Amino acid sequence: MPHTRDTVADEVGERATLVFAPDVPAHDHGLIASLLNDCEEQIGVGPVRVETLPGGANNRNYTAMSPAAKLVVRIANVDADRMAVDRASSVQAQGDAATAGLAPRVLAVRLPEGHTVSEFVEGEILREHSLRE
Repeated sequence: MPHTRDTVADEVGERATLVFAPDVPAHDHGLIASLLNDCEEQIGVGPVRVETLPGGANNRNYTAMSPAAKLVVRIANVDADRMAVDRASSVQAQGDAATAGLAPRVLAVRLPEGHTVSEFVEGEILREHSLRE
């Protein structure tokens, strides 16, 4: 199996450099960088490693890890409109749930597309069999 290398991209603000894992598609690099630029305060100083976060039925999800923070970047599926997904309502609902301590805080948003950056919360992946219990 050939070895693939990380891709180093532009800086986030003036203090951090993005490092993309090989499985992060190049066409998402610019959008991820733009979203993370809005989170410069949370990211802090140092390298930010961006990796694919498995799961997600509709969106492409990534973790962005710096020495100071671990964040989730959600790149919304452009076909969501035909599935009647209301991105603004979704962001509002997550914000309300975060205020109540039930969801991670949303740190950056791009509407109407629905792209977001939020805090990462460690947890168990819910599988169908565990939902039945």
